[in-house]
Amino acid sequence: MGRTAEMAIYLTALGGGDLGAVQAAADFLIEHQKPDGSWGESAALSAANPPLHFKPDSIDSHGWETAASVVALSGLGLPLDYKPPLEFLRNARLHLRGQRNLRLEGLLLFAVFRRFEGDDARTTVELRGEVEATRAADLELFELNWAIYSLTLCGMDPRDPHMGAFGDALTLKQRPEGGFGSGPQPNAYETGLSLGALGLAGIIPHTRGHRAGGHEPDPANSDHGI
Repeated sequence: MGRTAEMAIYLTALGGGDLGAVQAAADFLIEHQKPDGSWGESAALSAANPPLHFKPDSIDSHGWETAASVVALSGLGLPLDYKPPLEFLRNARLHLRGQRNLRLEGLLLFAVFRRFEGDDARTTVELRGEVEATRAADLELFELNWAIYSLTLCGMDPRDPHMGAFGDALTLKQRPEGGFGSGPQPNAYETGLSLGALGLAGIIPHTRGHRAGGHEPDPANSDHGI
């Protein structure tokens, strides 16, 4: 579930929201939302002994995967009812500042609530403080990429100071040989992903293609359920 939302975020932010694979990913997410409004992995995944952040029965995995699914679906411009997942996140995940097992969750929550409640909302301000408590330069490569792609889909301008900080920090992750990678060697996947993020952050030239999602969904006035 989490990987599906992740790939949908990347492709949509880069202009691929109309791709059949992305539309299918959106359908998959919509079909697998839980009754309480959240998302989490299928119980069948337990047999593979996944890490904590993918465990089906972990509230921690439900937290970041719900936030990621909201970013993906709202980034596509789907006019769905986002109130249930937002309330799940508000009630179950917002109080965990400084206690999260996955720092990425705070970045995703910031993107979600900034989009739906605005820059000046108390929740957004609190989450911004959580994000700023960790310097952008201290974030891992995958966290910087997630942040840039997610904030792009949630409407943050490349000129925003947060986007600039994430972009600048990402440039410092480039290896002497030119590539990017989380492991001992750079790899093509993370290099391509990082180049896309640097373009979205305004660090390198980037022309974004047409993508679905030009309109903002209205969580308070929607006749569509997820």
